[in-house]
Amino acid sequence: MSFLSVQQVSRSCMNGEETTAVLKDLDLEVGKGEMVMIMGPSGSGKTTLMNSLGGIEMPDQGGISLDGLVVTSLGPNDLNQYRREKVGMVFQFYNLIPTLTARENVMLALEGRKLSRKDSRERAQRQLDLVGLKGKSDRFPQEMSAGEQQRVALARALVKEPALVLADEPTGNLDEASEAMVLDLLLKARKELGTTFIVVSHNPRLKGHMDRCYELRHGRLSAI
Repeated sequence: MSFLSVQQVSRSCMNGEETTAVLKDLDLEVGKGEMVMIMGPSGSGKTTLMNSLGGIEMPDQGGISLDGLVVTSLGPNDLNQYRREKVGMVFQFYNLIPTLTARENVMLALEGRKLSRKDSRERAQRQLDLVGLKGKSDRFPQEMSAGEQQRVALARALVKEPALVLADEPTGNLDEASEAMVLDLLLKARKELGTTFIVVSHNPRLKGHMDRCYELRHGRLSAI
């Protein structure tokens, strides 16, 4: 059985009075610890697919399951728990809160857990140390480089040790040195934690590090 299973998923959206099919009977099977990359032009449905996998929006039809949990059958409260405990998200533009320090941004991912503030602080600090930001935990996002901000975002995604990480253009705004460092961190998390990654990117340099690559076009995936 696949760790992540997407079966016959379809999703449409309204453009004015017209209905546009975004995902069409889409299938995807991913094993535990695999790193899968999805490419495709703007507007091809990549964000819709990621939101569906993350439990942010549900497909119109079809099923999504993660480690035996049928995500598409969950109610609002269980979906909140799924997002909080099972899924980490890394965004192209980091989505860090500018008024919080790096450590406080990472601690946000642990809200809702039965952890004391001291434990949350220590876990966040350990994760920042692991991504090479020891000594920069008290800096605010605007005091950090783009590469450092992306590492904070990655630490925030990984600190709860999620089963699945959804990374949307994780190297999109980085120079090659920062890109290499972020990629190394993703590969390290996969090796040490068994984390499963779905990576959306236009960056062809990432392809060689992935287990499989797909193109999403006209609502369907094809292997590349």
